[in-house]
Amino acid sequence: METILSLGSRRKFTLWRFDASHRRLLLRSSLEQNKPHPTRIDLLFSHVVRINIPTFIDLDTVREVHSELLDVLLPNHFMGQANNDKVYGFYLEEKLVGYVVAKWHILSEDTAKASEKSSEYHINLITGWATLSDG
Repeated sequence: METILSLGSRRKFTLWRFDASHRRLLLRSSLEQNKPHPTRIDLLFSHVVRINIPTFIDLDTVREVHSELLDVLLPNHFMGQANNDKVYGFYLEEKLVGYVVAKWHILSEDTAKASEKSSEYHINLITGWATLSDG
């Protein structure tokens, strides 16, 4: 399992935005939610086919999970993956607390406020498209 994000301590993430037409999901851990952490973290998932998380989730690690393991951990909750989708597992103290099935992700960490755009990419709130910044 590839570790996507290892925080070392618990942080609260919010299901910040889901765009059904473009199948994009943004999870955000804002400065305001997570004092005294000095950074905001955005996790953007694209081509999302399955979401199993609450609107607010505490986690300390995100890992790419093999679908066979997920079938064991959450029987009858996962119907398999297609088209090389990846399963991203959300963990708190080594316990699986949710997952997302998607094609790819972008991780961004900065010191911006919750309402400001990310320094790594820009999400157009009308179209849902994410574009990488030039530098």
